[in-house]
Order: sequence, then C-alpha cells, then structure tokens
Amino acid sequence: MSRPKALPPFRLCHGDWQSLPAQRLGDKAAIRRLPGGDTLTWRLDLRAGARLASTGLKCECVLSVWAGRLACTLLGNRIDLPAGHFALIPPNIPLTLRVVGHAEVVVVGNLCHHLVESLPFEPL
Repeated sequence: MSRPKALPPFRLCHGDWQSLPAQRLGDKAAIRRLPGGDTLTWRLDLRAGARLASTGLKCECVLSVWAGRLACTLLGNRIDLPAGHFALIPPNIPLTLRVVGHAEVVVVGNLCHHLVESLPFEPL
C-alpha cells in the first residue's frame, strides 16, 4: 500500500476567505478550511441563532473571535468571547459554540494537526 502524498509545507490562498469553498453546517453556519502540511486553520461564519457542538478536537485549538460575540461551553463552564478575544481549547473535550445576540459571528481556529476528515462540528 502506498503512502499518501504529503501536503506542501505552506499554502497560499489568493483573495480573502471567501475564495475557499464553504461547507454548510445547517442553515446558520458555514466553515472554510485552509490545511497546511501539519496544521489546519479554519473559519466559521455563524448567523444569529447558530449553535454548534463538537465531540472534541484531536489536539489543542486556539479559537479567535474576529466579529460578534460567542458563548463557548466546555465541561459545563460557559465562556463568553467577544470580538478580539481568544480561547485555548484542550484536546478531546466536548464543546458547544453559540452566537450571543443578533450580530453575525466570525471565529477562526488553528489546530496543530491536519485533519483528513472534516472538523467534527454539528448543528444543534
């Protein structure tokens, strides 16, 4: 069995995030992925009322809220993240993300491992 071809150590994207294909997560959320050789950066665009859940990510993840206000629940603890705030999410911990208020939310995440499958987010 042959080994899968390795991804290049860098990747360029021409234009803004909109130039990457979006994967719909229900009717209120979309995710765009920018994989690297060993890392993955992704962007979630969430409309008012959006709620997503994850069974956990395989490695630590840095969440950065670029616009709006996000509520992140980990181990029963709710963390409010307004624009400009960051959170370090531990690996293998279930979490939920919920838009707070009526403004759209933009969240960018960085993972230290490239995932072949899509990110494990499901709409609630």
